[in-house]
Amino acid sequence: MNRRTVILLLAAALGVTGCAPSEQERAPEPPAGQRRADFRQTLRAKLGTEYDALLPPATDESIRHGSRLYDLLCRACHGPTGTGNGRSGRLLAIAPPDLTDPGNASFFSDRAKLAIIADGIDGTPMIGWSVMLAESERIDVLHFMNTLVQEPQIP
Repeated sequence: MNRRTVILLLAAALGVTGCAPSEQERAPEPPAGQRRADFRQTLRAKLGTEYDALLPPATDESIRHGSRLYDLLCRACHGPTGTGNGRSGRLLAIAPPDLTDPGNASFFSDRAKLAIIADGIDGTPMIGWSVMLAESERIDVLHFMNTLVQEPQIP
């Protein structure tokens, strides 16, 4: 096992061991939907005109590479199929989102999701991977995550 793989595995292990603040550290929070909308506005302000900028297109290779990285770094919390039911995810105070839900998938732009992968989300167990993954690798993870989104069911 090379040094980078060991570092990535260690980072993944540290990322799923409860980085969320303790109950005493938490201030009263607005409802989840409002926090999510506020966070989207924060990302819009941070990214500016880049918020809706297109990413390089997915290729079969980028999706395969993203799948390998997802299995290594994301699966423990987000689950094997992205539903948020990973072994570690079930233990977190804030559950990981269902990446397969079309509503969740469309709530943030791809650039915003890329920023989340890079920087994490303060106050949640979602850590940022910008130190461990190059931007091209984070894009590959996002390309793979986009394959997990299920088509809306028509009754």
